[in-house]
Amino acid sequence: MEMDAWILDESPGRYRWGTIEVPEPAADEVRIRVVASALNHMDLWVTRGMPKPPIPQQHGVDAAARRRRVRTGDGRPGPRGSGR
Repeated sequence: MEMDAWILDESPGRYRWGTIEVPEPAADEVRIRVVASALNHMDLWVTRGMPKPPIPQQHGVDAAARRRRVRTGDGRPGPRGSGR
């Protein structure tokens, strides 16, 4: 499965629009479907190398989303809930 993302390949640098692979959620992880995303000041600062992030970097982590898949430690679907 792939998803669209703004990707930073070097810092300082510029974002590019592309696709990235989405891994299967591990135990106790949640997969979400992002419906809206925003860049904030930190996302802009890293384009100037302040701070220098690990590369490649995907940003826009402030998001409104719907849960797609939840897995418990035993691999079964988990309960409904909310998180940050």
